[in-house]
Amino acid sequence: MEKGLSLSRLALGLALACLAWRVDAASAAPAPGPPPLEPEQRGLDEIDAIPTRLVACPVCSYSVAVPEADVLMRWPPGAAGAGGWRMHAASRDADFCPHPGRRKVAFQANMPTCPSCGFTREAGTFAEPVSPKLAAWVRETIRPGLRAAQMELVGRRAAGLAEADLIAFFNRQEEFPDSLRLEYARVVAEAMGDPCLARAEMAWLAAWAIRRELSGPPAGAVLRRLAGNAWGSLPKAAGNNADVKMKIEAVHRFISRPPRSAAGGNAPGRPEQLAARMTLAGLLDRLGCKREAEKELAEAKAAFGERFARPEQDPLWPATSAQNRRARRAEELEDLRREAEREIGIRLELLRRESEYLTMAADLIRRGILSGECDGQPELAYFHAYLAGEFIRRSGNLPLASEWLKTLAALLPAGSRLGATIDKQLLLLRERAGDRVNLLSALGEDGDLFAKLREIAQP
Repeated sequence: MEKGLSLSRLALGLALACLAWRVDAASAAPAPGPPPLEPEQRGLDEIDAIPTRLVACPVCSYSVAVPEADVLMRWPPGAAGAGGWRMHAASRDADFCPHPGRRKVAFQANMPTCPSCGFTREAGTFAEPVSPKLAAWVRETIRPGLRAAQMELVGRRAAGLAEADLIAFFNRQEEFPDSLRLEYARVVAEAMGDPCLARAEMAWLAAWAIRRELSGPPAGAVLRRLAGNAWGSLPKAAGNNADVKMKIEAVHRFISRPPRSAAGGNAPGRPEQLAARMTLAGLLDRLGCKREAEKELAEAKAAFGERFARPEQDPLWPATSAQNRRARRAEELEDLRREAEREIGIRLELLRRESEYLTMAADLIRRGILSGECDGQPELAYFHAYLAGEFIRRSGNLPLASEWLKTLAALLPAGSRLGATIDKQLLLLRERAGDRVNLLSALGEDGDLFAKLREIAQP
């Protein structure tokens, strides 16, 4: 079943504003990066099903099966945050985006969505009453789009499903894609008027959900099979910047090898190499190279769309079934082109949305720090300021990101863990843009923010 990618266009139809949702002290990171000791999470092979409890939706009263995700965690005795759910992180990106390991809970299990009306909120506060005005807004704004999204997710089977059965199916929270779940949560919480930093966190969680989607396999069966051959050539690395670079180099080699028709043996076929560009784009996005990821997708789109005088001249022809008649193989070829065009178009839109959410998060962080939400908490202020700089970098504004991170680094205590992280990101900026990032002092009005950080740091 397709998850998320097919829903992205439906999600865009919402009247989006940035959302906020309230987080308690256990879920808000008080220091930069992941916890010093990553908690273990029980594997899906260790449980019969994700445990849930029924909670009445405060908007429509439907009995929502809210995951009890906390019980899946194995925190060491006495560890900070013990008992709270965290998404499993087999690897993390430079902005701390987690990528779950195989057979782990891989959706935002602490953010249930009502499958009847679309109301989405953090599990601990999900059942709290909401105003009649907000309830009416959810029913009028979110619910119609939700039903259309559910129908598209289920596909052709939806035609034979009663609405009650469709809703019951999506009461299994794992069936609902995070890219849409967190978008619903974002707009619901915006309407609830939460603080800037809480809203910033939801914006970056929405961006992370999209990134995990982009780093996964294509939705279509044929493209997934073709792209899977590129994944098989990748080194088994942990996923930090250096390891992602190693994987990018491996995919580059895969794409540049002489195709099977010329080299024979175990060489890749041309269709596999074209599909591998989607894999490469996802890896580049993990590194924060948005423009390069867009370039790979655009080149793949052009290659998949190219037409030839005779079908057998087409590099995609080997991806069709030799068992079928020529006319049927020609139909398969066009089906593959349509599948690729649709997939690539959606991925380009997802890249745009990820950048939009990260830019939104950076702006909310600025506003939150300046309005005093980090007063008396310098580590929290530095953590959010680093994220803002990293989000600016990922959105493509390299001069501003460079100046931002260099200015922040000068404020940090010598030898700090965050300072070492900033040094790595500045190195990446120099690799991507060379001395051009130093040509512009781009802070401008953000000088006020760094003045505020200095004020917060005062004993």
